[in-house]
Amino acid sequence: MADPDIEVGLVRSVNPGKRSLRVKAARGYARVFAGMAWARFRLRGGAHLRCKVETVLETPLGPALTLAAGVPRENVGRLKGAVVLMTEAEMPAGGGNFEVAALAGMQVHDEAGVLLGRVREVYEAPSNDAFCVELVDGRRIILPVIDQVIAEVDVDEARLLVKDIRPYVVEES
Repeated sequence: MADPDIEVGLVRSVNPGKRSLRVKAARGYARVFAGMAWARFRLRGGAHLRCKVETVLETPLGPALTLAAGVPRENVGRLKGAVVLMTEAEMPAGGGNFEVAALAGMQVHDEAGVLLGRVREVYEAPSNDAFCVELVDGRRIILPVIDQVIAEVDVDEARLLVKDIRPYVVEES
């Protein structure tokens, strides 16, 4: 039996000439677009379409996909309002699929395994979600929920692994 489709986003706008799409990621699924090689869509009429993806850029307004040159421009034009689909098996490894609220209370470790602190608050926003980490020395910092910050989320172990966070610290107290 095939895995059920999960709605991970909605195509907000298209540019058929450049074969580009702007996607509004569904809540909790912003990170699943990174490294996407193929995209599957359900069009407004219910038809399904699968397209090769050339590039994915993370923008403040959501993922921007450029489809491969072999995708007909007519197909790109039909994608406005289409739902972006994935199965659980198509999700990226390393915690690409998680609800941002699940970060609350997690221990935060760097890639070397050193404990940095604990997530105290989570802020959900239309553009980028963020979270507040109380560091082991008592200071608090706020970090965006983006691929450049988050290396892995282990919901079962309540553990968040982060990359080099220094360039992304939004606030420090």
